[in-house]
Parts: sequence; structure tokens; C-alpha cells
Amino acid sequence: MHKPELMVAVRDLETMKSAIDAGANAIEIVGEEFGFLSAASHRFANEEIQRAVSIAHDKGTRLFVGADIIAHHQDIEKLRRFLRELADMQVDGVIVADPGVLLTVQETAPELTVHVNMEMGITNWQSVQFWAEAGADRVVLAKELNFANIQEICKNVSAEIESQVHGPICIFYTGRQILTNYHRYRGTELENKREITHYALKEEKRSEDYYPVYEDERGTYVMSSADLCLIEYIPDLVATGLASFRIETRPYGPSYTKAVVSAYREAIEAYLQNPENYRFRPEWLERIEEVSKRPFMQGFYNREAAK
Repeated sequence: MHKPELMVAVRDLETMKSAIDAGANAIEIVGEEFGFLSAASHRFANEEIQRAVSIAHDKGTRLFVGADIIAHHQDIEKLRRFLRELADMQVDGVIVADPGVLLTVQETAPELTVHVNMEMGITNWQSVQFWAEAGADRVVLAKELNFANIQEICKNVSAEIESQVHGPICIFYTGRQILTNYHRYRGTELENKREITHYALKEEKRSEDYYPVYEDERGTYVMSSADLCLIEYIPDLVATGLASFRIETRPYGPSYTKAVVSAYREAIEAYLQNPENYRFRPEWLERIEEVSKRPFMQGFYNREAAK
């Protein structure tokens, strides 16, 4: 039975240390440019990236840097320099969401591993095959899939597949932003910050339910009123054949990250050591609930949808 990786997206160095100590196999961070990220999260300067590489590699953990902007032509030269710097710092790889960026990585820093981010909305194995043939080493699937969908994709491709198992759900299709009047979907700050407009979603027949729409100068975050939590479904997740389980902790700090990652690590190890006698331990979920500030849901992944 294969052992899936735990990939954890973190907000800063202290949170990264907590994730590694709790059992993360790989870490994702975002540099000062070229990575799409909520303004609430931290961006790593180059010296911090170098420090992160040293900390991660000392613990046998891989480090990846987001380069998932939708690039404009004027970005390319500066992007080339940044990618070369990442390679020189011995970053393990980058996460991209633009075929032009993928090509730039191949031309500039071919030693970097390339993952295609979930913003590409990949929901079928042929799309995975397309990116694999283009040179991607791993594809992060869209969130709009159930266990059976993921399993079907995994069995039809040779590329590594990653899927989110825990963290904020922000969708209109897989995190794409839809309400901002002027939004370039790039990794740099807009020159003139505009006044933020507040929206909410309500269902016609359940008007008491309130789903806030979070908007900042980078974009709009829809349907993010709850966190995905699949810790009760470890056997189903392993059965899909996923190479990597993704945990998103960037909105949160070290204590949250430690509790969540350690719980998933313990659950995964318990299942792999004795799958026939595996039993879910409520204490794992209780530890997560203690540090969570929002309710949990299973998104599109639940067992009923997978049958």
C-alpha cells in the first residue's frame, strides 16, 4: 500500500516549523511576487525562502514555492530571474497555474519540480494527461470531485495527483474570483487600493443561512464560510491512489497547523500500519475542533456522492 505525502501550505516560518514538527512531508509557501495569495497571508522575501529551504531540508521535508499567477508578457523576464534564484536556493519545486509559466520554468530552471495548481480546475484524467505531457510532475485536482472521480483519474494517469483534504473552501470554480470589478489576478499589489464592497449569499428557501463573500484588493472569495475536513475518510482517500493529501493552513497560525497536521499524520499512520483493524479515533477530530474557528464540511467528497 502506497504512503501518501502530506503537503501543507503555510503562512510564515513559525507555522512552517509547526507543520514540519507535526509530520508534514512537503511545504508550500509564496514569495513576494508571482504567487497568488490572499492579502491576509504573509509573503516570503528571498532571504526567508532561503531560510525556509534550510529548515525544511534539515528535517527531510521538501519545499515548494507558489508561482501560480496568470502571467502577462511583462512578467516573464523578472519571472525568469526569480525562478533561477529559487533553483540556486535549492527549492524543490514550484506550483504553477499558467502554461506560459510552466514553459518558462522548463526553459529557465528545468531542475525544479513543477506542480499544476488547482486554479486550473482539473476534473478529468485527460486534462491531467495534457499537463503531464506538457512537463508537469504533479497535478492538483479541482475540489469539485468525489472519491470515485479521483480514483478514476488516478488509475488512468502516471503523473502524481494531489487533492485538498483540509482547509478553507473557496469556490466558483475552484477558487476563481468573480465579483471584483477590476482584478488582474496577478501576484503583485494593485497600485491603488479601492474601497472594499461587502457581499453575502443567501439561499431562497433558507434565508436564515448567511454565507459571507470576502473581498479584498486581490479578489473575491466565495463560499468560504466553512472548512473542508476529511480526516474521517482516510481509508477512502488512500484508496483513491492520491500521491499527496493537501492541507491548507495559510489563514491560520502555528497552533492550528500543529493540531491539524498531527491529527492527519496519526490517522494516516494508524491506517497504513493496520488497515484491516483501523478505527477512526474521535480524539483526532476533537483536537482539530478545539483550534478551529469555523464549522467543517466534506464538500464534494463524501461517501454518498462517491457511490
